[in-house]
Amino acid sequence: MARPKNSGPTEHELIILNILWEYFPLSVSEIVDKFPKNPAPAYSSVLTIVRLMEKKGYLKHTQEGKAFLYSPLLKQDHYKKSEL
Repeated sequence: MARPKNSGPTEHELIILNILWEYFPLSVSEIVDKFPKNPAPAYSSVLTIVRLMEKKGYLKHTQEGKAFLYSPLLKQDHYKKSEL
């Protein structure tokens, strides 16, 4: 069964956005290190979510050496206003 379409970020996407709103830019491994859940999700799981978030327009990346550093495109104040 297909997932229902969601108009906003999922729970894990919102956790990643909260991390990036506070500490951007970060690599995927830095996001995993700051994940509040114990145990944190696997690197590959976070990488998949981050790539999907970039496709959705929530994030952008810049390349520094071999690493991609992610920053939020979705502004925190805009998100909070839309949720009210």
